[in-house]
Amino acid sequence: MNFIDPLAKITVEPTRHYLVLHCRDAWWVDCDGKAFGPCESREAAIHSAQKLISIFEDPARRAEIWAPDEGGRTKLVWKRTPAGEIECALEAWTVPAEQRNFQRHIQF
Repeated sequence: MNFIDPLAKITVEPTRHYLVLHCRDAWWVDCDGKAFGPCESREAAIHSAQKLISIFEDPARRAEIWAPDEGGRTKLVWKRTPAGEIECALEAWTVPAEQRNFQRHIQF
């Protein structure tokens, strides 16, 4: 709804959040209450989340990966905008080449 035309519908795709969690000596990726893992390290879990996004997500939808830092505080480490732009918030984390130019290639 907007104030100019109350009948107009605004369609905004919600952001899909991928949370990296450490539980029982393993790292996991949580997305919408579904756990993926276990992973050996925090970086492996972040990479797994990126793979999940590249395989299953709509490229026009926002996606974010949140992970704890060394102090245990959860921070945004990676995101993709609806325009397909990828931003990496972690200085030490580099975006793999296949993630920079996002294209979906699925073979059945």
